Amino acid sequence: MSYKDILVYTDPGPWCASRFDLAADLARAHDAHLTALYVDAPPYTPVDIIGTSVGDAVKQWQAELRRSRQAQAKGIVDAARQRSGREIEWHSVEDVLESGILLHSCYSDLIVMSQGSNPFNLSEPLEPSVAQVCLGAGRPVVVVPRDNRAKTCGENVLVAWKATAQATRALHAALPILVRARSVTIVEVDPGKNRIAGAEIARHLARHGIKVTVKPVAGSDADAGRVVLDQAGQFDADLIVSGAYGHSRLWEMVVGGTTRHLLEHHRIPLFLSN
Repeated sequence: MSYKDILVYTDPGPWCASRFDLAADLARAHDAHLTALYVDAPPYTPVDIIGTSVGDAVKQWQAELRRSRQAQAKGIVDAARQRSGREIEWHSVEDVLESGILLHSCYSDLIVMSQGSNPFNLSEPLEPSVAQVCLGAGRPVVVVPRDNRAKTCGENVLVAWKATAQATRALHAALPILVRARSVTIVEVDPGKNRIAGAEIARHLARHGIKVTVKPVAGSDADAGRVVLDQAGQFDADLIVSGAYGHSRLWEMVVGGTTRHLLEHHRIPLFLSN
């Protein structure tokens, strides 16, 4: 049981190198093929009320900027190839960011992305929406934090468990990692009357050869994200496995939610599946 095809979103941004370092570690552990996907998004070309487009000078500047960004991204991939000693396939497509990733996720076992930056920071290249990829891809996503404090990934795993379809999919999608982990901790936030579920999932994982520790923790749904991150710190976890977006995106945007809190505040990699 292992991943054989890992897709890494690639851009000239400041966190691309650490994204590839983590992906290379996963590829080494699973003897997987690595693909660097660069999505060359077409530039926005405004047209005025009488149909006049931008001038040739602007179009040339846009073309040069696109070539420069792709060359920078290619350089990051080449450096990652030298550091890791692993072959990395370069694949460039012209598409909308999320659409390009979602299309090519169909041919992968796992997607590696980075935690988003401030969307209003115009000095950085445009970034795809992690939320949109999590919701639209049929594959799990590993999200690497901007300030990744974990030196390993998948040795000490914390599973944020709740008896939901999203958590169940995430747990089973992460089995190739869990069977290789040194320790796996199942954290249930406010299990209440459903406390038996933790023991049941532990027995299920034991049949896969995975020994786990189950820890029920008091807390509410609204506080679950903070509780999970606190527990990850206590257990020195290097990966959090969680279902993504049990509520609607609108609910998470207005009210908040576990996935949103994890994405905004995590300092170790997240393994997400919807």
